[in-house]
Amino acid sequence: MHRVLKQVVIPHILLFIVTITLNSQPPSHDPTHMVKDGDRYWIYTTGAGIWNMSSPDPEFSSWRAEPLVFPSGTWPSWINNYVSGFDGNFWATEIIYMNGQWHLYYSCSSWGSQRSAIGVVTSPSLSDPDWQDQGMVVHSDNSKDWNAIDPDIFKDNDGKVWLLYGSYWDGIFITELDSTTGKPINPDSLHHAANNRCEAGHLESHGDYYYLFFNRGACCDGIHSTYHILMGRSTSPTGPFYDKDSVATNNNGGTLFLHSDGRILGPGHFALGEGKLTYHYYDGARSGAAKLKVAGIEWGEDGWPIAVYTRAGFISDGTYVITNYNSKKVLEHENGDTLHGTNVIQNTETGDTSQHWEVTYLEDGYYRISPVLAVDKALHVSGCNTYDGANVQIGKYEEKECQQWYIAYMGGEQYRIMARHSRKALEIINAYTHDGANAQQWPYNEHQTQRWTFKEPAIISKIGSNTHKQKEFNIYPNPSLGNFKIDLANLAENREITLEIYSIEGKLVYNNVYENTNTITFSGQLDSGAYQVKINTGIKVLTQKLVVK
Repeated sequence: MHRVLKQVVIPHILLFIVTITLNSQPPSHDPTHMVKDGDRYWIYTTGAGIWNMSSPDPEFSSWRAEPLVFPSGTWPSWINNYVSGFDGNFWATEIIYMNGQWHLYYSCSSWGSQRSAIGVVTSPSLSDPDWQDQGMVVHSDNSKDWNAIDPDIFKDNDGKVWLLYGSYWDGIFITELDSTTGKPINPDSLHHAANNRCEAGHLESHGDYYYLFFNRGACCDGIHSTYHILMGRSTSPTGPFYDKDSVATNNNGGTLFLHSDGRILGPGHFALGEGKLTYHYYDGARSGAAKLKVAGIEWGEDGWPIAVYTRAGFISDGTYVITNYNSKKVLEHENGDTLHGTNVIQNTETGDTSQHWEVTYLEDGYYRISPVLAVDKALHVSGCNTYDGANVQIGKYEEKECQQWYIAYMGGEQYRIMARHSRKALEIINAYTHDGANAQQWPYNEHQTQRWTFKEPAIISKIGSNTHKQKEFNIYPNPSLGNFKIDLANLAENREITLEIYSIEGKLVYNNVYENTNTITFSGQLDSGAYQVKINTGIKVLTQKLVVK
């Protein structure tokens, strides 16, 4: 069963965290949308007895654990008729106020099957609750192609109330509820909202559209979770919903809304209430503990929403050596070439500038990773392919999604690097550890070859020891006092030469183009130190170390 760890691991994590601290980021898994009752805000989550918490402020900066909805070790007896082996751990919940009562919908499921059910319990108050169970709402068994968990309730402006539910198998479905009983008008009248192993559906309206949010990816696995939130929209609350590329969400569509970013791993279970976006994530800096994230939401000019949140544990802009955790070797562009389509490989660290990468944050949690020797290029997936094993190269940066990456912090200075277009991980082919092995994309599988570390480049000390054909040009005097000549006599004539000079930090300090010359005389001002001189003939790229006294 796809969400097995919710039942076994998450409740124990929640209870442990609550025991040791009530002042840290709130623990949470599958949070409801935020509601207000009296002078406090409330959120209900997955957990034994239906775990819940409240706060005097909507940021949940000061919160407390509240009494369980069902006392520990107890649950409504009807559940035993539909979910054999139920152990009191309730999964995803949702809450709505109707007819003078809070209606709290909850999920019950069994290990590895679709023998699941959604029930509802009511109370006139959250701060002084008197919970009365109202029984089963919908159920599923192993004969169904859907799974009755992950309820979401949406009340439209016309007063109609809709239930969304479903997980993994054939996806998410929508049915209308009787607003008096809180149960389906016709349980067999189902609208298929989304497919392809999706779950945790949530419906919102804004402007002229209804927006469907849902999750795909691996849930409930701590730092290894790859959960991500997608979206589509429709002019009807029952769909069909389409993504930005006009692909239906019940036909494998879905535009990415939120993904892992820094220490915020596997965001899931989108909910919107009291003007706040809430979801759970796994904390990369806390061994993958499940926590609550309270964020904002903005609606773009195109009508699509954007999550607004505080980032944490991310990579700062700068120049880095990127090292594979498995092989202990570093990424470089092969032979120091900077032509479009040059392969990216791993190699023993030499200090060569071809092993230095400029990492730049773009927006929405994405980065551009460019070779320092060619900042107009970027790390990209060849041909923007999405298939497993597609080669990773450098290419002219054109703002394509296959040239953008998100970087997820996994603790211990380790990160995974994920392609935006395919959501597949950067790795070294076959986990090879030898020099020259290619970089590629592959579905994330927890192997150490898909983990990377970032460090600032050391002072250039071995630039002259690389294996490129450096003798095709000469620099003299070297060391120099700042004035020197570059002898190009060994290169072909009638050519255009681009000269670039980089500091030891990888910053471009000089750039010029020369035509039909055998000697370049440089009389500019360079501070004392080590530099990288790069000659680009249009066919090959050559580099040498320069020392200025």
